Amino acid sequence: LPECSGSWGLSCLVGQPVNLSVRVPADAAKVTWSATDGSGWSAEGASVVHGAFTAPGSHSIAVTVTTADGKKTETLTVKAIDPSVAIEGPNSIDVGQAATFRVLPTSGALLSGARSGDIRWFVDGRPAGEGATLKLSPRQRGKLSVVAELPIDACGQTVRATGSLYSAVNAVPSVE
Repeated sequence: LPECSGSWGLSCLVGQPVNLSVRVPADAAKVTWSATDGSGWSAEGASVVHGAFTAPGSHSIAVTVTTADGKKTETLTVKAIDPSVAIEGPNSIDVGQAATFRVLPTSGALLSGARSGDIRWFVDGRPAGEGATLKLSPRQRGKLSVVAELPIDACGQTVRATGSLYSAVNAVPSVE
């Protein structure tokens, strides 16, 4: 059976190479992989790299293991997803006030089978927490880059929500 596959299923990102591997018996003479979608892709070996799927959706790949007892073919389904995520939270806040951020999946199949605790948060490139939300209370003025990293499958593939900035500004004093 293929590595990293509980039920012959695997996810990958559109446009990213896919590592495929299969455990074979010691007497395996040949391992052949081929796409069943008519694209003509094929490769040989117990571990191969499929270039990339260019469109989202389910793609089938056949793997044939040839041994002294004959050939055995299994089909692996790879779900290529093109996820898009965003971070919801304030654009600016006073120093010392608390702000809460959360992830909004906007397209693609995210977090299938994953727990919200699997979401990892980073602030200015440093780990800042795990979970469905992130609470921040900035102690000084400046801009902070908030990033969330989400799992997309059980094999460790992730996608990051980036580009959202959080600005911490001092409150404007009131004038009487």
